[in-house]
Amino acid sequence: MTAIFSPDMLTILAPAFIAGAVISLAHVPLGIEVLRRGIIFLDLAVAQFAALGMLAFQYVIG
Repeated sequence: MTAIFSPDMLTILAPAFIAGAVISLAHVPLGIEVLRRGIIFLDLAVAQFAALGMLAFQYVIG
């Protein structure tokens, strides 16, 4: 039985985790500013929800 997190897997995934953390650190203050100003674009929210639905559909069908 293999380990869940092998050293090889961590060397591959570490840059992705770091990039995700950097992107999150950049987007959170911007998102807070957008919400503070009340600038919410409905079409972007609908597009993101549609993309989420497509991801869920692809997950369900395999």
